[in-house]
Amino acid sequence: VLFAVRWARTRRGIARGVLESLRAGGSVSVPVGSVLTQVNLKKHAGYRLGDSADLLLARV
Repeated sequence: VLFAVRWARTRRGIARGVLESLRAGGSVSVPVGSVLTQVNLKKHAGYRLGDSADLLLARV
């Protein structure tokens, strides 16, 4: 399952609830991944999370 979350559009509570319901599936183990789309790179880089957003911003 690939779960796409849109920056500044998908509410955290909804995203969290969907992921929790996928995890609560029980005995069947389904791989779950997520992707954050349409990210505001300038704002994200300002959070200083230590990820590669600053490298992506340099390319823009």
